[in-house]
Amino acid sequence: MKNQVDFELIKSRTSLRQIEVLYMVYETKSISEAAAKLNMTTANVSRMCTRFEENCNFAVFISRRKGVRFTEMGMDVISKIAPLANCIGNLGKNEGV
Repeated sequence: MKNQVDFELIKSRTSLRQIEVLYMVYETKSISEAAAKLNMTTANVSRMCTRFEENCNFAVFISRRKGVRFTEMGMDVISKIAPLANCIGNLGKNEGV
């Protein structure tokens, strides 16, 4: 039987910043590149991802020397948060228009 992601649990324990960080790690496939793009330290991005995984009770990605690889359950999460993460990324882009 395939493990199911408890999206209600994730929704109740996740901040918008965690979603933004996790999605940037997904886009860049790298914790250090995500940190640079978000103007954060690598340690802080890593800590936020660890906290997200602890709240979800499963591994979202596997970290390797050449970057990260998302697990099957991690990809389920990404598919759900992608629209919200894109909205977060677009906030403020139309300022001054």
